[in-house]
Amino acid sequence: MRTISLASIIVLFLGTVATGLAADSSSGPASSNTPPEGFTALFNGKDLTGWYGWGTRDPADLTAMSPEEQAD
Repeated sequence: MRTISLASIIVLFLGTVATGLAADSSSGPASSNTPPEGFTALFNGKDLTGWYGWGTRDPADLTAMSPEEQAD
């Protein structure tokens, strides 16, 4: 009798987990990319459009520059 109730609990748990995973995977990363009010999403869910960086240069070079040089 104890084995049957333990098996029932395991089946119930696995069913709950599987249902939750199926619901999460159907929404996809792009559809959940809605930031809270007052915030901007960093990633559009597709590509890195709008991203830029310092490239392959040493970040210490940037910190050594004057504010005017950094603005350029």
